[in-house]
Amino acid sequence: MSSRDKLVEIDIIRSLGILAVVLIHATADATAFTGGGQVSGIGLAEGSPGQLFFVAINKLSYFAVPLFIFVSGLVLFHKYGRNWELGQTITFYRKRLIRIVLPYLIWSMVYFTFFHLINTHSFTFDWAAFPRLLLWGEASYHLYYLIIILQFYLLFPFLLILVQKVPLIRRLLLPIGLVLQAGFFVLSSWFVDIPKAPTLAISYLAYFLLGAAIGLEYERVSRWTNRRIGWLVSATVLSGFSFVSLFMASRYFGYTLGRGWFEALLVVYVMSLSVTMLGLGRWSATRQPRQLAWYTSLGAASFGIYLVHPLFLSVYRLSVAPQESTIAYAFYTLIGFVWPLFGSWFVVVLYEAISWRKLGGRLLGMGRGAGEGKGAGKVHES
Repeated sequence: MSSRDKLVEIDIIRSLGILAVVLIHATADATAFTGGGQVSGIGLAEGSPGQLFFVAINKLSYFAVPLFIFVSGLVLFHKYGRNWELGQTITFYRKRLIRIVLPYLIWSMVYFTFFHLINTHSFTFDWAAFPRLLLWGEASYHLYYLIIILQFYLLFPFLLILVQKVPLIRRLLLPIGLVLQAGFFVLSSWFVDIPKAPTLAISYLAYFLLGAAIGLEYERVSRWTNRRIGWLVSATVLSGFSFVSLFMASRYFGYTLGRGWFEALLVVYVMSLSVTMLGLGRWSATRQPRQLAWYTSLGAASFGIYLVHPLFLSVYRLSVAPQESTIAYAFYTLIGFVWPLFGSWFVVVLYEAISWRKLGGRLLGMGRGAGEGKGAGKVHES
């Protein structure tokens, strides 16, 4: 690439990530445990073909959060890896304050108010609870991602300086990330009860450092992916199929190899998919010019879509009751994906068009291109 600031294929990867985010939330009710073989008000009959389909889609979308964290690491280290100085730290933090912290505070207030009103039908708020929710992104089920990414932003200047000063760390970024993330998983799963462990950056460190390692050597890695794209696609398909199959075996047949296998397969799936998408993204950028505008628009708007889409989804579920017919429920779930995706996408584009200059574009985080890694929804099940 001639510029270290613009990688068109990254927006293509972001477009895939935001599709996965909305899919996770749209299919959450369809995957709910319903027991007794009957359709409940929020899901399909347990073990029915319809539910198996939506469970598979939901689990295959679990790459969403790690993929966006991978993208954040790649973009940051690609952009600043060769020209960073300690004096840039204040400017870096100031930009993140505007692009991430302010939208986070505003949207936390929006969702705190919105969910309180629809749950209690009351304008009486427990404002003392709000600061506690802010600490861990609990004003809405999807805001926890911003807490994770803010941790990485706080660490980034120090990580980059360490990489610049110690060449061995630069060469071992991925192994270091894998060891630390795996060690933390083992510690928090079997030895120590660590509060909020899934919301701590170390739970995603391997993905961030994979992105960092690639960002520092992007052109060389891109050539490598082009030569091995067939193997990468195969690894992605195999690991994704294995991850979903293990989940199905555990849920429907009571067979499981333990949490560690789920985590290991997810890591392999996410990493192989992330690297595969770099190759496929660059191929799409050069071979599919007509579709490229859609990819880049969706990818550039992904942070705003992430912030807004739960509003559209919640309004839809409050307004439209699911039907007990399997086909009707499948259609209901499909609309629950299409409506929040395109509705929030339209809002982001409209917001940019009418207020980018006048109202400070990024204040609400909805200007297209806001944020480095964009956003991702929580792996959430009802």
